[in-house]
Amino acid sequence: MRRCFGESARLACWRWCPAIANFSAKASRVPWRSIGKIVAARHRNQHARRVCSPDSCVAALHVQTSALRLNAPMPAANDLRRGMAIKYNGNTAIVLEVHHRTPGNLRAFVQAIIRFINTGKSADVRFGSTDKVELVEIDRKQLEFSYSDRNGYHFMDPETYDTITLQENLISDAKDYLVENLSVQVLYAEGKPLQVELPASVSLKVVESPEGLRGDTASNVTKPAKLETGKSINVPLFIKEGETIKIDTRTGAYMGRA
Repeated sequence: MRRCFGESARLACWRWCPAIANFSAKASRVPWRSIGKIVAARHRNQHARRVCSPDSCVAALHVQTSALRLNAPMPAANDLRRGMAIKYNGNTAIVLEVHHRTPGNLRAFVQAIIRFINTGKSADVRFGSTDKVELVEIDRKQLEFSYSDRNGYHFMDPETYDTITLQENLISDAKDYLVENLSVQVLYAEGKPLQVELPASVSLKVVESPEGLRGDTASNVTKPAKLETGKSINVPLFIKEGETIKIDTRTGAYMGRA
């Protein structure tokens, strides 16, 4: 039976504890959100059979996973996707748009629009398709929209009931779909909010819409309608004021009655 204490003992624990010693560099190919779970699960199994203080192994776990992370291959710019967070010129930014370009016989490149989290400013940047980029780990938090005012958009954390205020530049087009109590995901990097992710569809009330023309029975004819958030879309002629309809948040298109 062995119990680890102190910094030197932690390093000894790193070598002794099979949960860490057997966690080889092959794990560098595992997505980083999974690594901690894998190591923790192995650690719990070992602690169930041998006496090794979990608290004393925490530092060793961090050392091992940090080392693996440093040795992990950096992804190419060709792998960039919307919603990723990257380091660009030493600053953390979120990827808003990605376009892959192949101009004739020239070398392919990736054109991306990114927004820096420290300034909120956006930039149009270009990478060679094989250029390496440094990814930043993203955390997600489930929040519920409460209300908006001149100070920003206010959300509630359903676990702590804390109010979190986000500025309009982070909300972007999501403001067209925000109604009271709507549950959204907020992306965080380095403790700062990056972006709001909406559900695939939302239900909104029609507050203004002209009557359809009598006798017009064409199935593809639409009319404008104003929704409770202020957004205007085209809807079928049979939709009336006061009805609640379902909207695709990815395209902004009418999906049907809610």
